[in-house]
Amino acid sequence: MNIKLNSKKNPRDIETKFLKSRADYDSVIEYLLLFMDYRKTVVDFIIYILFKVGLRPAEAICLTWDNIDFKNQELFTKGRWDSVHHRLSPPKNDHYYKKINQPNPSVRYIPFDKEVKRVLLKLKKQQEMTCQVLGLKNENNYLFYQVGTKWDLPDESTVNKRVKKIIRELGITPIITAYGARHTYGSVKVQEGVPLEVLAKWFGHKDTSMLRSIYIHLLDETKNEWFEREKLSGGQTGGQTDF
Repeated sequence: MNIKLNSKKNPRDIETKFLKSRADYDSVIEYLLLFMDYRKTVVDFIIYILFKVGLRPAEAICLTWDNIDFKNQELFTKGRWDSVHHRLSPPKNDHYYKKINQPNPSVRYIPFDKEVKRVLLKLKKQQEMTCQVLGLKNENNYLFYQVGTKWDLPDESTVNKRVKKIIRELGITPIITAYGARHTYGSVKVQEGVPLEVLAKWFGHKDTSMLRSIYIHLLDETKNEWFEREKLSGGQTGGQTDF
């Protein structure tokens, strides 16, 4: 079933900047699983995490292996990568939350599934082997440490270009950015029925208002879908009335 994840709105609107169907989402994931190879580029691994975990691109880029809890299948994010100055920066809105003396929701734990765990273990193994062969050391323990380049980490523009190239190769529309991968993840989770209160925490939002504004059409579609499903349900007795 090709479930729609998006509504037809002005392409300039943020809610149209994610993939339109679950089939398109699955195609991207399948592509990445097939072609991800650290020896060629680490960027595909970043894109995979964006689509599968929903981090902000700048949050994903600067993850370290210390942020990954393989046992509990969780990752921890507490900062962002400044691609302009090539340095770490505080989490989003950090100054504001310090000013009001409140915890920053952008500092958070996010769960990941078993497939993500396998991919991260593959990345770790390939990264360690590559560094050993080349005599390099990942001094900052970066998850997405890249070899043979000036900077230890890719910048966001590089990730954006690769996302667009993959989408074009697959013949998918709209052509999204790295940030669109995050919102595609959100749309998938809304369609799967993850409560907005839960998704807001995973996204690093203080409440559900932003998600409601982005996914309002999806919420309506999901409500209608369950409404119709209930009509077709036979109940626990399978439609029998022997009671």
